[in-house]
Amino acid sequence: MYGRSRSIESDSLQYTPNFFALPQKNSTEWKNMVQYHLEKIIFMFMYKILVTRTIPEEGLTMLRNAGYEVEVWDRPSPMSREEFLRSLGDVHGLISLVTERIDAEAIAAAPLLKVVANYRSHFDNFDIWAATQRGVALTYVPMGIQDAIAEYVIGTMITLSRQIIAANTFVHEGQYKRWEPMNFQGTGMKGKTMGILGFGKVGRRVGEIANALGMEVLYTDEETKKVTYPAARRELADMLAHADVLSIHLPPLPTTISLIGAKELHIMKEGSIVINCSRGLAVDESSLVQHLRSGRLGGAILDVFQCENLQECGPNDHTELKNMPNVIMTPEIASSTKEARAYMSTTVAQSIIHVLSGKKPEFVINPEVFD
Repeated sequence: MYGRSRSIESDSLQYTPNFFALPQKNSTEWKNMVQYHLEKIIFMFMYKILVTRTIPEEGLTMLRNAGYEVEVWDRPSPMSREEFLRSLGDVHGLISLVTERIDAEAIAAAPLLKVVANYRSHFDNFDIWAATQRGVALTYVPMGIQDAIAEYVIGTMITLSRQIIAANTFVHEGQYKRWEPMNFQGTGMKGKTMGILGFGKVGRRVGEIANALGMEVLYTDEETKKVTYPAARRELADMLAHADVLSIHLPPLPTTISLIGAKELHIMKEGSIVINCSRGLAVDESSLVQHLRSGRLGGAILDVFQCENLQECGPNDHTELKNMPNVIMTPEIASSTKEARAYMSTTVAQSIIHVLSGKKPEFVINPEVFD
């Protein structure tokens, strides 16, 4: 069931408890008996950490080295809700993904729980009020992944605009015979306009790389941000009207749901590209399909989808998008570099260690539990 990474029995310890005959004092069996019971006593007082999916080893090693018992759910599919709730009874710390709802029911099922660390850059799976009422600290990973996501945005933008996937397929299928001057003419990005919706850490990094490519950078955000490269803040409609590429980096808020719909897509330049690797619900998918089908948009790059919980998707969801050659679809891998995921692993581990040591973690969502 679990990949238990700490156990009270060691491979070298050969002792089977016998309650009817004690071993002779100072014998090897007697020493093994003492060690066995000492380890069992220590084990009873260890903090237990549940990790709901397999994550990079760096963070798990930190937790083990801190003396915690670590259990990892290592099956291919996430826990069912019932399995998750059953697993919480003796857990002191929890490393969760957005597949686990940390609500009042989960908090009630975990009487020993002190901290939940979300292995994501957002936390819309948290009931902050319920956790705070119980004194459970909630943390997340808001930093350290902007480089990975920005590289994904720029890399896929160039991949789509230069028709690299189609050209690769052309060669693999044996159609390439000779160089042809008119084959796979893509669109260069120098001199084009990058429009960024949401100018936080990720959005600013996207703008920095786009600027290095010779693109003009426009952004829409609630406030003006200071950056070291030329970037102009514009109202949404104005930014959309000038953008050749729209890159969306929005938080999971009710106000950002379907923020890019039919009206907004119609404002955009003909042949422009939409990139969304933040929140699937930010883009109205049916309107996106219509504008792609009509040729109004030149393409789309989607790392997230309107049906965000894929377990709840219907069999025909995304079918039309999947059949469009000018659409790149990936399974939420924008932050998936070894470096970024290792950073996320060590960050959630450090948050767990801080809370269980009586310290306030750096990325705490409800700091009032430490007051």
